[in-house]
Amino acid sequence: MSGTDQPYDPPSAAELLAGLRDFFADEVVPALDEPLRYYVRVAVGVLAQVSRELSLAPEHREAHARRLRRLEVTSDHELADAIRRGEMDNRFEEVWTVLRADVEDKVRVSNPPILDPDAPA
Repeated sequence: MSGTDQPYDPPSAAELLAGLRDFFADEVVPALDEPLRYYVRVAVGVLAQVSRELSLAPEHREAHARRLRRLEVTSDHELADAIRRGEMDNRFEEVWTVLRADVEDKVRVSNPPILDPDAPA
């Protein structure tokens, strides 16, 4: 075992995915003709998204749980039921803030440039 608190030796899964993504993006894509180039670019995007999910999921999971606790529910299902029953009607701003933050976290994984077009892809 390595000298860190991680159970696996380096490189991490995120680092392996980043290396694979960079190899495909920098070496393979330029050498290909369409339509294969398009499909490999899609695969590069998938690798990038999986890497972001691996690195951000623990933080996002905890933030989501905190937001649900603020609304005094324990799950998305419970929140949806409370909304359907009208129990959140007087808490629109709070619910909106929670849902917006959750969607922003999802977009940070799926397509971060939507939130910050000037950020590196």
